[in-house]
Amino acid sequence: QDGSFSIWSPASRAVSAQPDGSLFANRFAVADWEKFQLVELVAPEPGQRRPSAPVAPEGAIVFSSLCRYQESSGGLRGRERRSPIFAKLWEWNYPDIARECREYLGPNGFDAVQISPVTEHVLGGQWWAKYQPV
Repeated sequence: QDGSFSIWSPASRAVSAQPDGSLFANRFAVADWEKFQLVELVAPEPGQRRPSAPVAPEGAIVFSSLCRYQESSGGLRGRERRSPIFAKLWEWNYPDIARECREYLGPNGFDAVQISPVTEHVLGGQWWAKYQPV
């Protein structure tokens, strides 16, 4: 809301960039390599061309020693390095979702399931009726 941006670590340490460009960290010192710069991008007005994105300097990366990186893993017993795999169980009822997770998805290394919206919705036969809350 106020334009600041923060990166938090599991140890409750933070590095925050303020709207005026200043940097705040709740530790004693922040090295030059830990600093980052905010870039403001604005969506074009209807009918205008999209401005070209600013080009990052060669070799630029986002990194903070305050936030630990953990490579994605999954598969059987979580030992396979890969992107997460989601199963879409649209229109399934909860008992069937639970059984599928317990008997097949979990043992075979699926990471998450996506289900239909959980909200009371307007009645209708159209596919989009479930997305219209009461």
